Amino acid sequence: MPMLSRTLPIARNAFREAVRDRVLYNLIIFALLLIAGAIFLGALSAGQEAKIIVDLGLSSILLFGVFIAIFVGVGLVYKEIERRTLYAILSKPVGRGEFLLGKYLGLCLTLLVNVLIMGVGLSLALVFVKRGFDPLVIRIWPAILLIYVELTILTGVALLFSSFSSPALSALLTFFVFTIGHFSADLKTLAQAMANAPARWLFSGLYYSLPNLASYITTTVTIPTYDQSNPDLWTPTGQQTVQLALVGMHVVGSTFQNPEMVWATFEHVGNSPLATYSYTSTSGLKTIAQNTVGNWLFATNGSTGPFNVPHMSFTGPGGTPGNSIQSEPSFTISPSDTLQTRPFGLPAGETITVTEVISANDNVLNKLVNGDIRKNYTMTGATWTAFGTNPGPQNLGVGTHQLSNTTMETYVQGSNCFSCHQNSNPALTVPTTDISHIFAGLQPLF
Repeated sequence: MPMLSRTLPIARNAFREAVRDRVLYNLIIFALLLIAGAIFLGALSAGQEAKIIVDLGLSSILLFGVFIAIFVGVGLVYKEIERRTLYAILSKPVGRGEFLLGKYLGLCLTLLVNVLIMGVGLSLALVFVKRGFDPLVIRIWPAILLIYVELTILTGVALLFSSFSSPALSALLTFFVFTIGHFSADLKTLAQAMANAPARWLFSGLYYSLPNLASYITTTVTIPTYDQSNPDLWTPTGQQTVQLALVGMHVVGSTFQNPEMVWATFEHVGNSPLATYSYTSTSGLKTIAQNTVGNWLFATNGSTGPFNVPHMSFTGPGGTPGNSIQSEPSFTISPSDTLQTRPFGLPAGETITVTEVISANDNVLNKLVNGDIRKNYTMTGATWTAFGTNPGPQNLGVGTHQLSNTTMETYVQGSNCFSCHQNSNPALTVPTTDISHIFAGLQPLF
């Protein structure tokens, strides 16, 4: 392609120019020294050497990758303009877009090489601490890849600013975008706190338009893969290791001097919209109307329904075919819109308990520092049985007594934890319940 033949030489030249930059080598050496220093910090911990090395190493790769993207990226175009070599290039049959694309690809290649070098350094540090190969050495690479993807986004931003401003201003603006990207969840909180409508629109617009670079708690896991060629039936083909985001979780635990267990559930704030609910504020009763407008993970922006209608189901190990995903009648395997029909685990009208749950969330979240990723999660509610009695058909708990999680109980909302987790033998007098439905059905992946 003619465009490719003109862009690649520019990319190659940008790569060579970036490699010759001494700042680049200083940053790489400093990052590798920091990773090596993590070995000595890990030795001071109580058996947490690997965790400290991974945490500090990945943070170093991200931080110094950002420095490389900013300090090298902002000068690529500016230097060409300052030296007036840009005029000679554009006098050739090379368009402005092709020139910028070539510079971008060259810097992305530079970042790739540097991230690989720092990733190998981190892997060697883990091998040294573990006294040999450890599966964690492989599992950190998806995280390193995602860091590289983030750096390529930041590179584009740096190149954009460098095309019309000075290097100092470009570096400052790019760093602001990086910071905003990691703290954009606070923009939504700020918008909700604004009494002035134009200010709410401004901060809401910024929240939905800027990339949120740190919204979810993630972990590296092995999941099944499927043959997706049939829109009505997906059959398993193997496994793959991916970065998985936490969207919801249940927490079950006992409390001091109380024999019953407390069942609580938490969700990410971006999962799905909430149905109408009311609570009591310092200024009186407030009703929050259902609003589906937003960048939801499990609902279309502005959806009018139908909500909570399953489009697919899992056949399980005993199904035909086993462990497959099949479509529901009248649907293909496709996303469906989810609505939290019982906000805070309660029906409409129970404002006192809703107020207590909202107050508990605010009390905890306000104690977390800005940028803490846990601020993106809220407690939907908690339930327990009174005085440690056995859960059963006539004893489904108190507290938020219609508690469910839209990521796990999407299609049975309005029930309760104890609707399923209850004592199957009414003759038992000792408080007991089935904690999990999945332990018996767990199967090894390999």
